[in-house]
Parts: sequence; C-alpha cells; structure tokens
Amino acid sequence: MSQHINEHDYILTLEDIWKKFPGTIALKGVSLAVKKGEILGLVGENGAGKSTLLKIIYGIFKPDKGKVFWKGKEVTIENPLKAMNMGIFYVPQELLIPPNISIAEAIAIGTELRRGLQLIKYRNIETKAKDILAKLGLEHLDPKTKIGTLTVAEKQLILIARALTLKAELLIFDEPTSSLNIIDTQKFLNLMLELRKAGLTQIFVSHRLEEVLFVADRIVVLRDGYKVAEFDNRDRKVTLDDIIRAMIAREIKEFYPKIKTEIGDIVFEVQDLETESLHNINFNVRKGEILGIFGLQGSGIYDVPRAVIGLQKRIRGKIFLERREVHINNPTEAVQKHGVLYVPEDRKNLGLFYILPIKHNITISSIDKLVIDKLFKTIDAFKEDSLTLKLMKALNIVPSDPHRKVIYLSGGNQQKVLISRCFTRPLKVVFLSEPTVGIDVGTKVELRKLIVNMASQGIAIVLISSDYNEVLHMSDRLIILSKGRKVAELKREEATPDILVKYASR
Repeated sequence: MSQHINEHDYILTLEDIWKKFPGTIALKGVSLAVKKGEILGLVGENGAGKSTLLKIIYGIFKPDKGKVFWKGKEVTIENPLKAMNMGIFYVPQELLIPPNISIAEAIAIGTELRRGLQLIKYRNIETKAKDILAKLGLEHLDPKTKIGTLTVAEKQLILIARALTLKAELLIFDEPTSSLNIIDTQKFLNLMLELRKAGLTQIFVSHRLEEVLFVADRIVVLRDGYKVAEFDNRDRKVTLDDIIRAMIAREIKEFYPKIKTEIGDIVFEVQDLETESLHNINFNVRKGEILGIFGLQGSGIYDVPRAVIGLQKRIRGKIFLERREVHINNPTEAVQKHGVLYVPEDRKNLGLFYILPIKHNITISSIDKLVIDKLFKTIDAFKEDSLTLKLMKALNIVPSDPHRKVIYLSGGNQQKVLISRCFTRPLKVVFLSEPTVGIDVGTKVELRKLIVNMASQGIAIVLISSDYNEVLHMSDRLIILSKGRKVAELKREEATPDILVKYASR
C-alpha cells in the first residue's frame, strides 16, 4: 500500500482503479480511502463513474487495473456474496425485496435462511427481527407483516436491519432518499448519523448535495471517471458552490433559474375533482404561470395529473380548458385534441420505452403529426429524424445518435428525452411530475431552465414535486395536498419550508 495511507485508520482503500467498457472508460486511476466509522460522501454528475466504483466495491464488477484493500490487506472481491461475507453491504436505489415475504424473513435472508433444507424456526427469526426493529425505531411494525405493504422508507430500513444482522461493517447507500418525502428523508439522515455514532462506516451517494453536506465527514468528487476533489467536511464549512464547482468545473449562479414571466388569463381549471384517492380538489393555472403542487408520501399529488388526463378513474369533477368544459378520456386525447401533456415521475415504468431508440421516444406524443399515409399509418421518417436531431441538439442529449436505445443513456439524458416531448407540438398545459428526480446537479439546472422557457412561451406549467426547495424556488403559486385533500394555497412569497411541511403533515 502507499506509504501515505495508515492501514489502521482505513477500513477500505482503493488504489489506481481503472475500468473500461465498450466505447468508454468509466474510471481513470481513481484512488480513495474510507476511514473506519466515517460517512464518506461520493458525488458527481451522471456518467462520472460513481455507480461503477460502487459496483467494484460490492463485487459486481472487477477493476481492469488497480488494488483493493480491506482492513489493510489486499483483497479480490469476486462477487456480492464475498462482499457481504467481508462485511460490505449495499442498499441500492431500487429496492428489490420480494413483496410476499414477511419482514422477519427479509431480515433473516443470509443468516437463518442459509440453512438450506433445515427447518426454520420462525419464532426465533421473528423474535430477532423484533429486537433489531426496535433498535431502528420501528417497534410499531409486526415482523409478520408482508414487505409489499411497506412504504419505501420502511423497506430501506428493513434492508439496513438485515445488514446489521449480518454484522455489516461498511454500508453503501446509493441514492437512498430519491423516493422519500421530506420527513422520511430527515429521519433517514438522522439514522445515518446514529449509525455513525455506533461505529458503522458508510458511503453515501446522492444527487441531493444538501443532504451530503449535512451528514458526510468527507466528500469525494468524481468527474468524467477521474477523482477531481476531496473535501474535509467535519466542521461543516464546505459549501454547495464548492461541490458544484468541482463537479462540473464551472459555477452555477442560479441553481433554481426563474425569470419574471408575464402571467395571463386562466388556461386550465379543475373543479371538485373526486377519485378514490382525491377529494374535492380545486385549482387553476394561468398562461405563463408555474403552479407548484407539493405533498408528502400518500398525499395524492401524483394522482392529480393521472385523474386529469384519464389514467385514473374520476368519480366526479369538471375540467375547463380556456374557460370551456372539456372531457378528457385518455392521455392520447389529452395531448392530441386538447394540448395537455403529462410527463410522469416514473420515467422507467410510466414514461419511456427503454428498448426503443431515442427518436421514437421523443416523437411518440406527436406521432399524429408525422403520419403521411393515414390508411397504412406510414410515418414521415425524414421529418421524424429532423425533429429528433433538432431537439437533441437543443436539449444537449448525448450521445447524439437518434437510433441509440434509451436504456443505454444516463439518467439525466433519459429525463431530457422525456422532457423533449414538450417541444414536439403546440401545447397549452404541461403537467411535470418530479422532473428532476434522480439526476445530477448540472442536468437539474438545464431542465429547470427548459421549464422556465416553456412558461415564458405562454405554456401553463403544473410542477408536481416532493422537493420543497424546487417547488419554493420555481413556482409562482403553489397548492399543498395532504391525504388526498387540498389543505393550502400560497403565493410564492408566502411560502417557507416550515409552512410547507406544517400543512403537508396535517
């Protein structure tokens, strides 16, 4: 090992790690060391190499070059099972826990359930589960409860409980708060600090830089496969600007770009909207206005656009477009007949066709405009390619190959493809649900500029977000939902984080 590293201070050390994939070099000589009992923040834009580095630590990938040391001894981590046996546990962004097993069984996987064909004493695993749940503040959960009934936050805590049962010494958190509301996020961050007090080492990856600054003792920045910066954050004096400058090699003066736009007449109005999850919802949005909708998990904020465009059954309610009542039965009718587009929060399951190329994903909302033979449904390929290339250039979607399948793009570029549909046809209203979730800081700013640009062109924007900072800084006006009901409507200057959370928690 290098002489400057004291092996007694570090639990994990990576030296000169290189990893190449076809067409790209993901890691270029990255070296870092994780101290025992610290929280190491790992940040960088999409494509910086963070995920590759985590997968090398967890044994999913093997480095092409470089050395890995665990507790001072050089090791080869062949697979995740070897990593877990060493004491390394990975909590992924997408929680792949079978929904039909119980909490006790989920925690026991890898311990009691290793016994193969031996009979399992469920009373024992339930008792042990109860003990570990109590330590994590989950005394209210019955170990017999099925995983499928839990919230995202609770599922994450079950994985942590399993890690503690397996005697984990290093926990790797990959975007653990991306699907959590503000209250669950704060609870999760506080738990990380408690785990640190107990001596557990943690690596924390997040695009939410404020969270990294809140919990991390040190912060390592990756850019284009290189380690470009490392900050000592124990005194909490590192700033957001410091991190952003290192990540993207430039300053972002306006993290939440917002220009004053001339707001016109009411374009879209919903009256007395009622569904199984929504109750008596009323709101309107004006030409050029950004209306924010904020709420916590279970508030119903994601159900609003789905009910409006016909994805969710309406029990009652009226919809008015430019003061004329309209009947919207499905998403196709919404966009093609009325100029109302919904950009969903779940780009993987609701937004994109991952196995199709970029160009088909971009033009899907305007396919009716590209048909040149209505009988045989023939598409004008030249017109489609021209529109796609124009938007890819305008939105800086990379790589600039319209035939590349969306599945091979970074998260940020996938989100740009989804947002690009807003520019393929004339629109009056756009519902943007969590438009910047799970993407890097530079791309967040790019997309927020696009949102502001749409509003400046007179499009009415409904911005649905669980990110209170985004809602506060981007909206001209906002409404708050709690348990399927509208509990407040505020002007931008009236809203503060405390007020948002106060109303949303009702």
